[in-house]
Amino acid sequence: GGARGHGGLLRRILLVATLLAVYTHNQLTRFALVYAVNFAAGTGAAARREYINVDLGFGPSQYALLASYGFTLLYAVVSLPAGRVADTTDRARTLAAAALVWSIALAVQGSPIASFPVVWLCRVVQGIAMAFTGPQAISLLAESFLGPSLAVATGIYSTGLYLGGSLASLSILSNARFGYR
Repeated sequence: GGARGHGGLLRRILLVATLLAVYTHNQLTRFALVYAVNFAAGTGAAARREYINVDLGFGPSQYALLASYGFTLLYAVVSLPAGRVADTTDRARTLAAAALVWSIALAVQGSPIASFPVVWLCRVVQGIAMAFTGPQAISLLAESFLGPSLAVATGIYSTGLYLGGSLASLSILSNARFGYR
């Protein structure tokens, strides 16, 4: 019980594992910026290497733009049409494309071409791309599981929020050792 006939047990396990990895990566990249900012840091070379706000010279107001309008607002608004896309397109391909786009946006934020406007634009792109994660993933799970097994699969997938957030917090250690880039 619990399967809809879209593949066997191994396929469903791989689906949940893949979606968990994607959602964990989604949340890790979403929160990476939070741990790369320190407004109490000095302005020396070590602080520029470790903190993006010191390196790019932006303050709390600009950071608020990155976190709110640059990401969260767009994420919330785009999540609505992303649900419709989940109903009308190949969900797995849409999810893969979204993950690729937000990964590229994150890489550009840490690249030598980064400036505040570039980081803001990348956060906009990240917010839009990440909005496609939930609707696509939940639809894929609903297509493959029924009843209690759907609840278990969704619960496993949902842990990606906290796994990603936890892993993002570890970036404090890597930023101190290797720099935020």
